[in-house]
Amino acid sequence: TFCNEVFLWELDKEVTYCRDCRRTFSMSLRRHHCRNCGGIYCDECSLSNAEIRGVKVDRGCKGCIRGETPGDNVRIAVEKSLSLFDTRGNRKVTCANVALVAGSPFEAAPGSPKKDDSAPKLEAPTSGYFELANKLNLFCCVKVFYGGDGSDVSTLWEIARPSYTAIPPNGLVSGRFDASQPFIEIVLLLGNPHPTESGEIVHDTQVLKKVSKCAAVENFRRYMVFRVESAGHNVLLKFKGDTLLEPRLGTSVGRVGIFGKLGLKNAEEPKDVINFDTNVPASSIRLFCASAGAETITTSPTTSPR
Repeated sequence: TFCNEVFLWELDKEVTYCRDCRRTFSMSLRRHHCRNCGGIYCDECSLSNAEIRGVKVDRGCKGCIRGETPGDNVRIAVEKSLSLFDTRGNRKVTCANVALVAGSPFEAAPGSPKKDDSAPKLEAPTSGYFELANKLNLFCCVKVFYGGDGSDVSTLWEIARPSYTAIPPNGLVSGRFDASQPFIEIVLLLGNPHPTESGEIVHDTQVLKKVSKCAAVENFRRYMVFRVESAGHNVLLKFKGDTLLEPRLGTSVGRVGIFGKLGLKNAEEPKDVINFDTNVPASSIRLFCASAGAETITTSPTTSPR
């Protein structure tokens, strides 16, 4: 169950900074391996004598402890693919995760109270802002990262690491990314065999209650990775199932404002409304690879879209 995969276990020489806080390792900031995902973290971002999936381990990272790491089906598929592609040469960890939160600062999260109109307005970004809406009637999980070198190995190496965020049916997550980077990569986890439960469903790993089976990251069995040419853009997407990851058009009243909907061009647009004109086009979204059973299917060239 825990990390004994040769290619997922990171070597000290491959990692120069903590995967979580991104502080650079030194004589005073030591490296520590997470015994679950095999990643390298600093002392503050990992805990000794940690409990992961009900088992005590010598040390675990916070993402694995919270249950934000894929289970065995995904990890085995990734390890098998790495055994074909990865020469274990001079590879380095260069990727950074995009921190995701439920809902959006620019609209109320599904099922949550509306924003307080008296609160200060946020300046809506024209680039570097990410949103993903889950249009399925099932949970899915997502992880977003950037900074890879564009190769199969760089991408595969990240799939089995934390941290993933569960998105409920018709839910939304958002975050900020570095818009100077040429692309971001979006990993979606699918294929949870547990049906959506009735009653209260817990999907937030930050709460003290146990996460529901239909939303637990470790229960999802398949992954697909999309690469999005995101430099200078916002990335506002909707996932409709299969391989249908599409740009959102922003045509609803809640997203463009009533005056924009009516075509009153002289009306002042609220500053907390996203400008969908800077959203990525569909041509910038590519399915990079996906798992089928216990293997990975590469669907795009391994060159970077720089």
